[in-house]
Amino acid sequence: MNQPARYAPAGIEGAEPPSTALSPPRASYIVDAAGVVLACTADADDAAADAVGRPLAALLPAAAVTTCADALQAVAADGEARHLTLAATAAGGAARVVEITPLRGLATGAVLVSIAPVAVSDEPPLLELAEVEAHMGWFEREIGAARGRCSAAFAALLGIPWDAGRYAASDVAARVHADDGALHDAFAGGADPGALANPDGVAVTFRIEHPQRGLRHIEARYRLVERSGHRHLHGVAIDVTEREQTARELARSQARLESVMRKAHVAPFEWDLRRDELSGPPSLARIFHVDETRSSWPTAAFVDAIHPDDRASVQHVFEHPPAAGETNSLEYRVRLPGDRYATIEARYTSVADDDGAVSLVRGVVIDVSDRAALDAQRCEAEERFATLSRLVPGVLYQFRRAPDGHMAFHYTSHAVTALLGISRSAAETSFDNILSIVHRDDVRRLSSSIEHSALTLSPWREDVRIHHPDGRVHWIMGHATPLREADGSIVWNGYLADITAQKEAEQALVESAAHLNLALSYAGMIPWYWDAHSDEVKSISAVRPEYRAADGKIYMRRFMAMIHDADREQVMGTFRAKISAPDGEEIRVAYRAQLPGMESRWYEITARARIEGGRVLGFYGITADIDARRRGELEQEALRAQLLQAQKMESIGLLTGGIAHDFNNVIAAILGYSGLALRRYGSEVEPRLLGYLHEVQHAGERARDMVQQLMAFGRAQASTAQPVDVAHTIEESLRLLRPMLPSTLTLEVDVGPRLPAALADPVQLQQVLVNLCINARDATGERGHVRIEAGYRGATRGHCASCHTDFDGDYVCITVVDDGPGIDEATRDRLFEPFYSTKPQGAGAGMGLAMCHGIVHAHHGHLRVDSAAGLGARFEVLLPAVTLPAEAKPVTPATDAPARRRVLVVDDEAAVATFLGELLGLEGYAVTTMTEARLALERFSADPDAFDAVITDQTMPGLTGYELARAMLRLRPALPIILVSGYSATIDERDALAAGIKAYLPKPIDDGPLVELLGRLCA
Repeated sequence: MNQPARYAPAGIEGAEPPSTALSPPRASYIVDAAGVVLACTADADDAAADAVGRPLAALLPAAAVTTCADALQAVAADGEARHLTLAATAAGGAARVVEITPLRGLATGAVLVSIAPVAVSDEPPLLELAEVEAHMGWFEREIGAARGRCSAAFAALLGIPWDAGRYAASDVAARVHADDGALHDAFAGGADPGALANPDGVAVTFRIEHPQRGLRHIEARYRLVERSGHRHLHGVAIDVTEREQTARELARSQARLESVMRKAHVAPFEWDLRRDELSGPPSLARIFHVDETRSSWPTAAFVDAIHPDDRASVQHVFEHPPAAGETNSLEYRVRLPGDRYATIEARYTSVADDDGAVSLVRGVVIDVSDRAALDAQRCEAEERFATLSRLVPGVLYQFRRAPDGHMAFHYTSHAVTALLGISRSAAETSFDNILSIVHRDDVRRLSSSIEHSALTLSPWREDVRIHHPDGRVHWIMGHATPLREADGSIVWNGYLADITAQKEAEQALVESAAHLNLALSYAGMIPWYWDAHSDEVKSISAVRPEYRAADGKIYMRRFMAMIHDADREQVMGTFRAKISAPDGEEIRVAYRAQLPGMESRWYEITARARIEGGRVLGFYGITADIDARRRGELEQEALRAQLLQAQKMESIGLLTGGIAHDFNNVIAAILGYSGLALRRYGSEVEPRLLGYLHEVQHAGERARDMVQQLMAFGRAQASTAQPVDVAHTIEESLRLLRPMLPSTLTLEVDVGPRLPAALADPVQLQQVLVNLCINARDATGERGHVRIEAGYRGATRGHCASCHTDFDGDYVCITVVDDGPGIDEATRDRLFEPFYSTKPQGAGAGMGLAMCHGIVHAHHGHLRVDSAAGLGARFEVLLPAVTLPAEAKPVTPATDAPARRRVLVVDDEAAVATFLGELLGLEGYAVTTMTEARLALERFSADPDAFDAVITDQTMPGLTGYELARAMLRLRPALPIILVSGYSATIDERDALAAGIKAYLPKPIDDGPLVELLGRLCA
């Protein structure tokens, strides 16, 4: 019958693999096709001797009749031998081994039935267990036969039925993968001639479809043996699917197991020492192949049949028989026909005669060829297993816990001493010997894991530390599979291995990762890997919880959502470009992260793609916090922009100041001479010429006003800063403004209460306010809204829109707001440049805001602009606030100059010097004009009292007016000197007055104030 592929021999249902040994007596029967005994051998069983003519079933236990009948029919059907094991029929009885062999040449269907008792061991042999643990099984089949012999492990390995140690070749073929069918058929059919010639055998690997385990790789190692004209396959099949996880040596070193018939031919004998003869039944003659017709034979006939190598030991027994009553045994080989040998065991005892001398030896001889072969194979298999265990990097073992709780290794391979530092005997004596070397911190964990495995019969695996005799602590890894035995014992089959190097590497890796994490943390860096397929981001460093999804993982899409809107597309585009065109170059991109409830911070990604097969699988990268660095860079960029703007404005100021100086000299001549012409000849010329002179005067005045604006931008215009009532200045400015504003424009004024005074020149402040209001009028049109505000800004911080520097302090703020079209960013950057205008050509010179820049900054103030296209404009003028009340400046009435006062005029522009001479000459002064400062100083030095007053230009070659004045004052400290300047970057009115100069006048000179001032100084 077919049964599951496990070790369960027929007749002992569910039994474990037995260890069998033949024991006399043995009986053999020749049985015909009807199951009737035709003949029997001599044996010790009297009942068996009477079996001739009786049915074989009458000699068998009732429980085994059906099993034997089935076997007899199977032998008759296919002509192949059968092996059966019959269970014991009574307590204490022995099981029996039945061998059924077809007899060719006798009656049709006749078979030879041999029955011998066996001793069944309770414990499975180590070899069978090793076969199961090693995932292998042996097989043997005659080429061309439909069935063969195999181990239970072989059938389980292939997932095929197992019938009392036999298998069907068709079942194996059905399991073979379709692509390996030809390979398997060649192997199964013995097509490889090398398998016959090669004594070491050959190997073939093919795939099968296991019904439970799926696709498996099977390696068959076999030899092709020719026996009695028939070729037989002998080999083992090994599951090499998990070759990398199991010891390769285990698969190569499994013993090839053969299924053999146990032939226990037993015959009694009697040796007569006096006659030197052996006597016995015919079975004795058959064993030694001597004449069966005789009942006694000379000793020499038996000696001749013994193998030459064993002959000496047998001859020694013949020459020196044992003492009386002494029992001995001897094993030797006997020659069979065809140069074959059988192994014989002789068991004998000596018998003394009446004289006490040994005259007779009685005993039995047993053909133990099968047992000897099996023992040799077992020894060979065990030796191979031992060799294998020495090759495995560790210890193979069997560990047993008895029902009483005693635990010890039942078996350990030789490497246990090197691995644990204790002997095999100590390990196999008691588990306490093992616990004594286990690290105390691991003892409880080890014991608990064993108890849990025993309770649940789950695989056991544990890593523990031991104190090795070499003085070091070693890490030992153990793995085993438990089995519960019939007596309640638990047996674990497994292996131990030293994993100290692995643990040390793991610890080094952990420490390295910790150091790396610490370094990256201090550096503000986070390493990561992005799996482009799953979108998951993995990092060894701590990551803010905001980046984690509900499942606790980090996904790139969530990370991208945290990037500032202005930077997100750039970051995503960088990765998309690398995915679409993979290469090994790294990518680097900076961005701002915007976490909820937090200010944005700057980060930088540095990454490199992981590319396989031309496809990007993911990215390895580092994200660095560069917020401090980036903000520093932005601040430096802002400072550079401010510096460039300040340098540009300063350069423009110097340029405009220099131009203003030259223009002032020209304009002074134009206004001066046209004025002189009008004063001297205005009543004498015709009206048309008079009109021409007036037009010259008007044009010169307009030019003078423009130059004054240029000088205001360049801060070269003289000003007198004083505490100013801002509210009063706004009222005065409105009187000037209202006639210039359309009646449809709405003008609002809001002046804050308790407004402190501002430090400024009231006239120039009025110019700034009027200019800003006119610009607001032009921006809003006839129906716009303009609002003027004034208020105190204490401890104010800000950024100046014209000089581009940061400022802070207490300021009075005058604001002009309009609802016009607003100013775009590009225009705002150039608002305060001279001659830059957004108005149509002819509608403005572009100097208004440039003048405001110069005036405000000359008073240590600043300007702020807040505007955008379509949102109107807001201009703020911030002037230093003072607590002093505004005071009116006293005006001294002019006095007429005394007649013929002597005045020295010094100016390098001859036209200006001549004009002043003409002007003052008309006023009754005696004027001396000179165009070279050094010559003027020489003349004055010759006679310091020769002049009542000196008028000198500031900017002259060789010697400036300031230097000339100081030299003259050293000679005559009380000398009235008036310093005139069109532009000077080195001196202003304050410096002039501090040096003792009596007055400072700007060019072009207004003759009225000049004459009035000179009259006062000369009074």
